[in-house]
Amino acid sequence: DKGMLRHVPMALEANDPKRELRRVLGTGLRAAIIVSILTVIAVLFLANLIVSQGGGDTRGDGAWWLSLLILALPGRVITTVLLTALRGSSRMAEYVVVQEVILPALLIVVAAIAIAVGAGQEALIIAYLVSVYVGAVISLILARRIFGSVLGLGVLTASNQRELMSFSVPQG
Repeated sequence: DKGMLRHVPMALEANDPKRELRRVLGTGLRAAIIVSILTVIAVLFLANLIVSQGGGDTRGDGAWWLSLLILALPGRVITTVLLTALRGSSRMAEYVVVQEVILPALLIVVAAIAIAVGAGQEALIIAYLVSVYVGAVISLILARRIFGSVLGLGVLTASNQRELMSFSVPQG
């Protein structure tokens, strides 16, 4: 978050802002997606162990719930990186509208539809997942509209922005 807030404005001021912005967005998205996918895989494999350590899973379905909820992580990190890039480019209005209005409203609407059709509690998790990934798509569309061709598929193969990576690594 702080790395993107710091490096997006610097990229916009660079000699070649499109190239530098592509590098910053690519680095941020790649790092976030890779770490989130590895986290999802780890939690899926360790869900039973994680839940059993809590001791409160009297019904025995905690690992199932955890396995479903963790699937939202990649969508949430994509949304966070893109919305933070908007903030870094001084686009606070768009950030606030998506983060504080559209995403919560989307969750409420999708959950209300699930409840209205009589779906069980499992449908609420699906509603959450749908709202997270629709929110990621909305963020991507908005960021693409603002950043233009910089945010094409080439962003994922752009060279690393080393300063962002060293800034973002925990400094322990």
